[in-house]
Amino acid sequence: MSARADAVARTRQQIIDAAADRIRGSAEPLTLLDVAARAGASRATLYRHFASVTSLLDAVAADLLCTNRGRSPAAATAALAGLAVRAVVSDG
Repeated sequence: MSARADAVARTRQQIIDAAADRIRGSAEPLTLLDVAARAGASRATLYRHFASVTSLLDAVAADLLCTNRGRSPAAATAALAGLAVRAVVSDG
């Protein structure tokens, strides 16, 4: 992978990690601007990677599933359910 591709992948992962941390830490509604600030990325950079909160949440869920592959299915499901509950509660 080129240095540029590595940097793009790192930035994307930083955004995903910031969103996951934000979801775990607060029941407040998730905003792309808040995630961008937490990730140290500009608003334009965040939108280049994720067009909506839904697409960002999909990436967080996919990352969580990949991260939890070494864990039991129950642990991975519980972690994903925790994120889903927070997302639903904050939308409600």
